[in-house]
Amino acid sequence: MISLDKANWSKVLQRVLVGVVCIPLLLILYYKGGMLLKGFLGLLTVLSSYEIIKMYENKGVKLLFFNVVSSFLFFYCIVWSSSHALFVLFCILLLNGIRDIFLNKTDGAVFRISGSMLTVLYPAIGFGLFFRLGDIHQTLIPTLAIMVWITDTFAYLVGMKFGKHRGIFKVSPMKSIEGFIGAIIFVCIGAVLTRYIDPEFYTPKLWILLALSAGFFGQIGDLFESLLKRDFGVKDSSKIIPGHGGVLDRFDSLLVAAPVLYILLELF
Repeated sequence: MISLDKANWSKVLQRVLVGVVCIPLLLILYYKGGMLLKGFLGLLTVLSSYEIIKMYENKGVKLLFFNVVSSFLFFYCIVWSSSHALFVLFCILLLNGIRDIFLNKTDGAVFRISGSMLTVLYPAIGFGLFFRLGDIHQTLIPTLAIMVWITDTFAYLVGMKFGKHRGIFKVSPMKSIEGFIGAIIFVCIGAVLTRYIDPEFYTPKLWILLALSAGFFGQIGDLFESLLKRDFGVKDSSKIIPGHGGVLDRFDSLLVAAPVLYILLELF
């Protein structure tokens, strides 16, 4: 069990206060959907892309601010189910390459181009397909968000109370296998309880898909962002949210869980 020092307790208190204020507002926004949610997720896409660009600067790699705009554009291509999405993505790839060609920048070109695509794809696909879940069922967006919150919360609480086997993931040495499994158990319980929302829609098959997406892949999303931050040499993606760090820090689990759930629902 890990004891919390004064600084950690202060951070936990900040997280709780932000959660108490923001979670009810987010749930209402997620349920209502529409243009307001679309605008909000578009803003998160822009902020996330900008955070990635700033983290790349920490590695000495300068990316075009154009990629923030590109991420916003690609987000809307996904939201509107545009048939031009692949064309837009190809143009983004080409324009990033053209820049280095005409400036005769050969050193680091691969890192700049691949980094640009990460800047565009990672937030846009995650937030875009999160919005598209609302096309399947109105309650699916807030439901997935709750499942992800359950995962994050119990991965932390179970790990803090019972975590003994740590260091399994080098990108997050303090994450324990007990916390990882505990989060999955609690999200499974939460998934089963969704039958009270709409028993005809929230079938046992959907319980499994929700638990898999949020419980397992949600934690993979958290570890994926930790992998990026460890390589970038930063603790948080930014400081925009008190006690939570940046947008990527707060929504990292959702950015993987949402696309996984959307794809699974399309396949099954």
